[in-house]
Amino acid sequence: MVSKKGKEKVDCLEIDENLSLDEKRVLDWMMLPNDIVIQLFSCLNYCDRASLSSTCRLWRILHKSPCLWQALDLRPHKCNTAAAALLVSRCQNLQKLRFYGHESANTIINLQARNLREINGDCCKKMTTATLYMLVA
Repeated sequence: MVSKKGKEKVDCLEIDENLSLDEKRVLDWMMLPNDIVIQLFSCLNYCDRASLSSTCRLWRILHKSPCLWQALDLRPHKCNTAAAALLVSRCQNLQKLRFYGHESANTIINLQARNLREINGDCCKKMTTATLYMLVA
């Protein structure tokens, strides 16, 4: 398979009837249905979603879909104040949050996720009682 600017050569014979190949048998990824793009986004972490959303205007809009921001796993990435500031506008519907370390706990308070139902913190032995109270609030 060969990738070129949002297109990929497709060798398989079966193609969804909603998608079309050009004369060189290249599939235009921008023609994917919105629900498929959102499903793809749901398989990625928030950093990879952000990178992919910079591909085009439509994918940037789909990246903001509330269903993608109901659960957030920050464990693979260090969550600092700058990262939290970028995420805050997407966390209104956040229900599940996973993070790593007490430093991240201090930062995720800034997410202002009012609908959280589940918080899971790994390696938080040094988390203070004050931080715990702020998370619960």
